[in-house]
Amino acid sequence: MNAVNLQKVIESCLQSALSTEGEIASSNGYQVKVDFDSLQEEGHFDFIPNYPVKYPVDKVLNDKILSILSGALYPALTLFTGGPNFVKTNSANFSKARALRFYFKTGTYSRMLVDSLDTSYIYDGCLPLMEGFKYDFKHNSGHIAISGASGNGKSVFAEYMLSQFWLIGAKIVIIDPKLDHNLWHFAQKKEIEYHYPHVGDNPNTFSGEVTNTLSKAINVIGKRQSSILKGKEVDFNPYIVFIDEAAAFSTKQSRELMEKIVLMGRACKVWLFISAQAMDATNVISSIARDSMGLKIVLSSNPSSEDCRYLFKNFDPSDVVIPRDEYKFGVGLIEQKSDGRIVPFLAPYIANIN
Repeated sequence: MNAVNLQKVIESCLQSALSTEGEIASSNGYQVKVDFDSLQEEGHFDFIPNYPVKYPVDKVLNDKILSILSGALYPALTLFTGGPNFVKTNSANFSKARALRFYFKTGTYSRMLVDSLDTSYIYDGCLPLMEGFKYDFKHNSGHIAISGASGNGKSVFAEYMLSQFWLIGAKIVIIDPKLDHNLWHFAQKKEIEYHYPHVGDNPNTFSGEVTNTLSKAINVIGKRQSSILKGKEVDFNPYIVFIDEAAAFSTKQSRELMEKIVLMGRACKVWLFISAQAMDATNVISSIARDSMGLKIVLSSNPSSEDCRYLFKNFDPSDVVIPRDEYKFGVGLIEQKSDGRIVPFLAPYIANIN
């Protein structure tokens, strides 16, 4: 599909379904202009109102256009939700001097098939998470939040992420209050430091262990910051603390320590990976730390506004078309902080994981 044909399709869809008080493209009420790069497989289109118009050009209009076109253009295009994004058209005509811009990628995202957790896919500071989507941890904070109800694939996805960083020399520490059987075996196989509550121990014992582990990460931050201040050219290996089902143990002290790691750890590659059914500030992690995450994932087969409440504030997922395949787990939404785009997510399928 070329730009001219795509323009016609968009205009036709909007003319049929968008309420603009009778002002349509064919009567010069608005214009659609498409621009995309076939090599980069992405682009944008502009909705250009011809002022004065009878309809308001605002977020409501923006969301209506997304609602109409997200499904209509699938699977040829994947629209990125968000906005409104107002841009200049550089038109000499004041009536057409501004537009609402909508971004897209050609085609759809699809699930990666991973044969083994012993194979590295990291390249040039990026980790592939889907066909068509890479996590650019070089230009993001490195911290990751994964939310979703039990059974949606959080732990399996975490194993993929952790194994990839382990293969490039990352120091990994796992805190697992629920003692996930598969995660424990994963840690044993990779000889990864693993903390869990032991049967018969006083609950305060595990709480103290968690505090010590998080404090140790903050000490690593301090040592690395000292090296940076001394002008040493150091390319640190990532130091990752992964907390699974964080709500099962979270305390005020642990939340304060996690916040410090998130706010202080970016420059020296000390990262927090955190998984929980819901990322609320009261029981899991502070809102300031949550908002500083470089990568956010919500795993749910049919994400709702409630599912998105903490990681994607005020986001309505109803306009996102999530591709489906034969695997029912690891489905949801993902956002990389550097571009702010919330897109469909299909977590990698890992063959022979155990």
